[in-house]
Amino acid sequence: MQLLQKEPLLSIILKEAESFSTRNAIVTLQYLEKRKTLKQCCQQCLKAHLLKTLIARKYDKERIESLFRLMNSEIGHNGYYMDQDKLIKI
Repeated sequence: MQLLQKEPLLSIILKEAESFSTRNAIVTLQYLEKRKTLKQCCQQCLKAHLLKTLIARKYDKERIESLFRLMNSEIGHNGYYMDQDKLIKI
Protein backbone atom coordinates (compact mmCIF):
# COMPACT_ATOMS: atom_id res chain seq x y z
CA MET A 1 0.00 0.00 0.00
CA GLN A 2 1.41 3.37 -1.01
CA LEU A 3 1.15 6.19 1.51
CA LEU A 4 -0.22 9.46 0.23
CA GLN A 5 2.02 12.36 1.10
CA LYS A 6 0.54 15.72 1.92
CA GLU A 7 1.62 18.71 -0.06
CA PRO A 8 4.12 20.80 1.96
CA LEU A 9 2.40 23.23 4.32
CA LEU A 10 4.14 26.33 2.95
CA SER A 11 3.20 25.39 -0.61
CA ILE A 12 -0.49 25.08 0.33
CA ILE A 13 -0.45 28.40 2.19
CA LEU A 14 1.15 30.27 -0.70
CA LYS A 15 -1.20 28.81 -3.33
CA GLU A 16 -4.31 29.40 -1.24
CA ALA A 17 -3.26 32.93 -0.23
CA GLU A 18 -2.61 33.90 -3.86
CA SER A 19 -5.89 32.42 -5.06
CA PHE A 20 -7.92 33.96 -2.22
CA SER A 21 -6.27 37.38 -2.65
CA THR A 22 -7.05 37.36 -6.36
CA ARG A 23 -10.70 36.44 -5.80
CA ASN A 24 -11.18 38.92 -2.96
CA ALA A 25 -8.94 41.85 -3.83
CA ILE A 26 -9.98 45.09 -2.16
CA VAL A 27 -7.08 47.03 -3.66
CA THR A 28 -4.98 46.14 -6.69
CA LEU A 29 -1.70 47.99 -7.22
CA GLN A 30 0.39 47.78 -10.37
CA TYR A 31 4.14 48.25 -10.17
CA LEU A 32 5.20 49.34 -13.63
CA GLU A 33 8.96 49.10 -13.09
CA LYS A 34 8.71 45.45 -12.05
CA ARG A 35 5.55 44.61 -14.01
CA LYS A 36 4.01 43.10 -10.91
CA THR A 37 0.54 43.33 -9.43
CA LEU A 38 -0.15 43.35 -5.71
CA LYS A 39 -3.63 42.29 -4.64
CA GLN A 40 -4.62 43.18 -1.08
CA CYS A 41 -7.54 41.46 0.60
CA CYS A 42 -8.93 41.48 4.15
CA GLN A 43 -6.27 39.82 6.31
CA GLN A 44 -8.82 38.51 8.79
CA CYS A 45 -10.78 36.79 6.01
CA LEU A 46 -7.57 35.43 4.46
CA LYS A 47 -6.47 34.00 7.81
CA ALA A 48 -9.88 32.36 8.33
CA HIS A 49 -9.79 30.86 4.83
CA LEU A 50 -6.29 29.46 5.35
CA LEU A 51 -7.27 27.99 8.71
CA LYS A 52 -10.34 26.30 7.26
CA THR A 53 -8.33 24.97 4.30
CA LEU A 54 -5.55 23.51 6.45
CA ILE A 55 -8.01 21.87 8.85
CA ALA A 56 -9.92 20.37 5.89
CA ARG A 57 -6.63 18.93 4.60
CA LYS A 58 -6.02 17.43 8.05
CA TYR A 59 -2.78 19.19 8.89
CA ASP A 60 -1.51 18.86 12.45
CA LYS A 61 -3.43 21.24 14.71
CA GLU A 62 -0.36 22.22 16.73
CA ARG A 63 1.53 23.25 13.57
CA ILE A 64 -1.47 25.24 12.37
CA GLU A 65 -1.87 27.00 15.72
CA SER A 66 1.83 27.90 15.93
CA LEU A 67 1.72 29.28 12.39
CA PHE A 68 -1.34 31.42 13.10
CA ARG A 69 0.21 32.88 16.25
CA LEU A 70 2.79 34.47 13.92
CA MET A 71 0.13 36.22 11.86
CA ASN A 72 -0.80 39.57 13.35
CA SER A 73 -4.58 39.71 12.93
CA GLU A 74 -7.76 38.13 14.20
CA ILE A 75 -9.28 35.12 12.46
CA GLY A 76 -12.35 36.15 10.47
CA HIS A 77 -15.16 38.35 11.73
CA ASN A 78 -17.29 36.96 14.58
CA GLY A 79 -16.93 33.36 13.34
CA TYR A 80 -17.36 34.12 9.63
CA TYR A 81 -15.41 35.31 6.61
CA MET A 82 -16.24 36.44 3.08
CA ASP A 83 -15.03 34.64 -0.03
CA GLN A 84 -16.21 36.56 -3.08
CA ASP A 85 -19.92 37.01 -2.39
CA LYS A 86 -20.28 34.06 0.03
CA LEU A 87 -20.40 34.36 3.80
CA ILE A 88 -18.65 31.26 5.19
CA LYS A 89 -18.75 29.98 8.77
CA ILE A 90 -15.31 29.15 10.17
